[in-house]
Amino acid sequence: MNKIVKRKLIGAILCFVIGIAFFTYPIIAPQSITENLHSYMNGFASGMIGVGIVALFIVIRAFKSPTKAKELENEAQDERLIRIANDAMAITLRITYSIEALASIICAFINKMEISIYLGMLICFQLVLYLIVYFIVKRKN
Repeated sequence: MNKIVKRKLIGAILCFVIGIAFFTYPIIAPQSITENLHSYMNGFASGMIGVGIVALFIVIRAFKSPTKAKELENEAQDERLIRIANDAMAITLRITYSIEALASIICAFINKMEISIYLGMLICFQLVLYLIVYFIVKRKN
């Protein structure tokens, strides 16, 4: 079993375990959970469990078939696919910043200043984190 398949297996199991933990916590400690938080945790847990199951199926297929394992390894090492994934993440990040900034401005116009300030702080935190990661990655290359 190669390193990439092992890494994907660990990620799939981790997603599944996190989903189970978020699903069972409201059952174990119901007194400390509000109804809204309980609904949120159930939705989040369902999504994580679904992602974990799909990822486990992909890894199990790679275990059973050496050709599927080779395809999975090639996908993880293909420079073109890596570039496409990085470009997609960069575009998603820009869209997220833009939506957050727009929501912050709209909240300020409708006099919801607390929400506007929180969104502004979130954007600031994300940009500072982006700059830190950028300089770390730039230094390594």
